[in-house]
Amino acid sequence: MDDPDQAKQRMYNFLFLGEKMDALLPFFKRFFDTRIEFPRTSGVFYYPSRVSDTCLMRAFAAFPSSLEMIATPKEFGEADCIVVVINVQNNDHFGDFIPFFQAILDKKLACPPVVIIGLTITPEFPRQVSYFGMVALKHFIATTFKPADSHLIEWNLQRDTFDAKRHIESMFSDVMRTIDDHRHDTRAVLTKATTRNDILNLKKEIHAWKFLDKKAGLKFLIADEYACMHAMNREGTRFPGYHREFMIKHGLDASFVKDVLDEWEDLDATASVPRNAMEDVYRNVPGLLDAGKKYLAPRSLSNLVVDLHLDLPVAKAIMREMRVDGTREVDIHHTRDIVEELSSITELIVIFASQPVFYHLPNVKMGVGSIDNIEMISGMFHVLDILRNQVYTTSQEEKKSVEKIKYGNLNITIAHGKRAKCIIHSLRGLSNELLKKMEQYIDSFERTFASTLENYKGEVNVFTERGRRLFDDIFTPLPTSQVNTNWQVVNVPPETRGVLTSNQLRVLESIESLQAEGIIGTRFHLEHVFSQIAARARLSLSDLLLLLPGELLVRDSTDVPGS
Repeated sequence: MDDPDQAKQRMYNFLFLGEKMDALLPFFKRFFDTRIEFPRTSGVFYYPSRVSDTCLMRAFAAFPSSLEMIATPKEFGEADCIVVVINVQNNDHFGDFIPFFQAILDKKLACPPVVIIGLTITPEFPRQVSYFGMVALKHFIATTFKPADSHLIEWNLQRDTFDAKRHIESMFSDVMRTIDDHRHDTRAVLTKATTRNDILNLKKEIHAWKFLDKKAGLKFLIADEYACMHAMNREGTRFPGYHREFMIKHGLDASFVKDVLDEWEDLDATASVPRNAMEDVYRNVPGLLDAGKKYLAPRSLSNLVVDLHLDLPVAKAIMREMRVDGTREVDIHHTRDIVEELSSITELIVIFASQPVFYHLPNVKMGVGSIDNIEMISGMFHVLDILRNQVYTTSQEEKKSVEKIKYGNLNITIAHGKRAKCIIHSLRGLSNELLKKMEQYIDSFERTFASTLENYKGEVNVFTERGRRLFDDIFTPLPTSQVNTNWQVVNVPPETRGVLTSNQLRVLESIESLQAEGIIGTRFHLEHVFSQIAARARLSLSDLLLLLPGELLVRDSTDVPGS
């Protein structure tokens, strides 16, 4: 490489395994955004280096070929990461990666980080490899071959509600950091003999995993949490478990997730547990019944299982005993309720060239946020920016991408982009989840308006419409396909309301009462009224996300802006 900038970049070898036409080719075409032609006679394909920030990613693909490989290619021994790509709509090729996987382990005598990607390619075709089978595969690899890191993600190539490509890129970046941490660890932790036996076991098990149902598959979710309980994610916290948000983000249908979690967390529908098993837990964890109430608000069965090293039936039995009259369980599906945080945001401002170029008052209909605050905060930030440049003394401090300022009741959060800055004034401090959304927002804002910012001459309202849409897309807890859309309540006659679930009825009545009071109109954007519906219906965010829009709302065909 002649370019001195590229000379500083690290090289990472990612080896992709799977069936060529059924999995690798669709993935490469969508992920690398270019025309891909795999060679017909070679079992190893090399894709030119792909630059990402300060990293070079060399992508290789290995797949069943018309010619048997006489010798294992050298790239197998150089693999920094194994990426297994599986088409979950074709179980005939579920285990195609195994011979190549074994060849890599035999070459390296250690297992590099592993990423498993499940692809849904054609929406009208049914799924043939169960989600639980994918989890079982990940768990087997993580516990048997002990890679430095392991990930599982599903990508529906026809669905736009989840930006899987960006998530996979972020996942690869995490893996690169893990590779750097273990780059000089060359110890052999596997032997060819043990690997051969483990691969035989994998081949035996993998056929059963294709068809794992919910009842049999739940143990793999719990087991995978055990495997990951000491793993650290990007924020340095423990693996959070398979809660609703996690599973939906990984491409699963919301109704399927609800069925899984309802069975997982149905405390009253479980086999009896021997009393001696319960007494052992109480003896090992003194004061559990009192200290353990934190697992009820919100109810967090996954954390109870992982924290105390329990199996699922025992954990359920303990949680049943911890329930007492007056203890209110909230958020049964263990999602973070960010509605209150979003409702506390009074103003969002984007500063460019030392002046506010965009502002948004997301909760002005609820009586918070004002133009006066915009002017005050903008002026205050100008002073703070001057002080910041004078006070900071170390390069480490200057690298902070998000800063929080707390003064009395004033909560100011600043996200620094490359050229612009995003400022949020809120009634309460923001969690790390919202801080990440701020970083994402200013990054997207700069990319979306790159040409406008380059030639900006002080035009008023040039960012208003798209800037607000960007806010809704990024900050809302709703899928992006449901925001910036006009919704109307479905006409449900009184005689048919009896078939609605109790929660559906509560939501429907809450929306109707808000409309009767003039708080929301007949047409509305969900992101604008979500918190009000949640408060009126007294439902957790996770339950409300399962119900809306569902059977209660329909898109407004006239597409007139909602109130």
